[in-house]
Order: sequence, then C-alpha cells, then structure tokens
Amino acid sequence: MTRNKVLFWVLSVILLFHFSMKFIYQFTDYNKAGKFYTFSYNYIVPQFHFNYKVFAPEPPTAREHFLYRAILNDGSKTKWFEDGSGILFDAYQNRFSVIYKKWKMVNYLGFQTNKIYVELLKNPSIQHLGKDKVIEIANQQIIHYPQYINACRYANDKLVAKGVENFSAVQIAYLMDHVERPNESENSFEAQLFPIQKID
Repeated sequence: MTRNKVLFWVLSVILLFHFSMKFIYQFTDYNKAGKFYTFSYNYIVPQFHFNYKVFAPEPPTAREHFLYRAILNDGSKTKWFEDGSGILFDAYQNRFSVIYKKWKMVNYLGFQTNKIYVELLKNPSIQHLGKDKVIEIANQQIIHYPQYINACRYANDKLVAKGVENFSAVQIAYLMDHVERPNESENSFEAQLFPIQKID
C-alpha cells in the first residue's frame, strides 16, 4: 500500500508540474513575461507544444514556413532557403524522434518571431504616427527579442554550412501557405519580411 501511495504522489506531482507549465505557457502575455514564462517555454517547446485551434469549428488552414537568405557584400541577395518542408514527412513518422524536434524548432523560429513582430506593429500607442513610422519603430524593437536573435543566428549558421560566402547580413521571413478551400480556385500566400540583421 505504501508503495502505491508513493507512486500516486510522484505521478501527481509530475502531472501538476506539467500542466502548470502548459497553463503558464498558454496564457501568459509574452510581452510582459518573466522568468516563469521563459522556464515554461523552454520546457514546452518543441516537444509538448500543441495547437489548440484543432478543437475550433475551423481547424488550421495554413502551413507555416521559416525562410532565410544572405545579403552579400556587394548588396545582392541570395535565393530564399527553407529547411522545414524537407524534414516534415520524416518528422511525423515519429513525433518523439530527434528529427521531429528539429522540425518543430525550425518551424517555431518563424512563428514566434512573427507573433512578436505583429504585436509590435499593432501597438495602439504608435498607430497615429503613420504606417512607415510604425514599421520603423517595430524594426528597431524586434531586433532586441531573443526569438529574432535566435532565428538570425540559425540563418547565419545554416548559410555558412551551405557554403555561402562573402555575406554581411541575413534576412529572415515567415510564410503562411494557405491551404485551398473548396470555394477558392488557388492557394494564397502571406509573407512577413523581417528587418535585415548585420553579421558582426
């Protein structure tokens, strides 16, 4: 009986911790987040993140893509690179595999950065300044967020690994590939470009 009680309490503590982290991650405003949110984020993503929109009347209707490119020393730009699609099929064969974690990580680089950037663009306190000024302020702010910094660092490392040379900056983008609906003739795309990040 004692052994069963110990097992019960151990499992209870584990479940309480897990769902507490889920609650903090799901309902905390990341713009006002502190160390508890950071801890919960590191615990939840990528393995335990879940899109609760699947329970809504209309499930997700778009695929997310994180893209990046290099700005060469002469000012020209390379083509856009995208890693997520190539590993998506293998990732879903085993959601607990290393490759699944890799896919989630790549996907979330764009998603998290875009989420913050959109909030910055929608800041009600600066809307009266006009569109161009709002974008300028958002670009100045986003570069200080760890999500943007990590995304640019990933882009830089991958470009180096691909053998891209003589580049002085990187640019990242987030693409929403909307799945075709029955009443639509073709897919639609929405792309969010982020400010160029110089490489030190």
